[in-house]
Amino acid sequence: IQKRNEELQTMNEELRSTNEELNTSNEELQSTTEELEAANEEIRTTQEELVQKEKLAAVGQLASGVGHELRNPLGVIKNAAYYIKSKIGTADPKLAKHLDIMEREINNSNKIISDLLNFSRTRQPELIPVDVNEVIEEAVSVANIPENVRVNRNLTAGLPKPSIDRDQIRQVFLNIILN
Repeated sequence: IQKRNEELQTMNEELRSTNEELNTSNEELQSTTEELEAANEEIRTTQEELVQKEKLAAVGQLASGVGHELRNPLGVIKNAAYYIKSKIGTADPKLAKHLDIMEREINNSNKIISDLLNFSRTRQPELIPVDVNEVIEEAVSVANIPENVRVNRNLTAGLPKPSIDRDQIRQVFLNIILN
């Protein structure tokens, strides 16, 4: 019985040792599983970003094609309005007013197309030191500011010149001014 008891104790110790090894292996497997799940999540996120970029690229191509196709008839309509306006002169003020409205709306449509095309084109910014005050003045000078709006400039001379993309920042200031 004692010999059998010793054999059972030895077997029990071996089982404990095997159990500890299995627990260690299980922990390693669990750690590996967590790492794989994290890697899968990263892959899923990367795939989603890639799909989003592909969609944006497709929208950009569509916007470009539609924009160019719309500009042609708008140009024809604008030329026709100009021609009619040149022929009637001031003979019919109501017709001249409506032709002005047409021209203004054609210009607005062209601006929308330009904005859409600019949005669909992504480019790397050209970072160069720029005088921000000059950029603001330039934006104010090209903005079509309504008569009932007053623009106050509170610019500080001698500011450091940050490295920025002049065109992009000018557009930001122009959007702020117009809005």
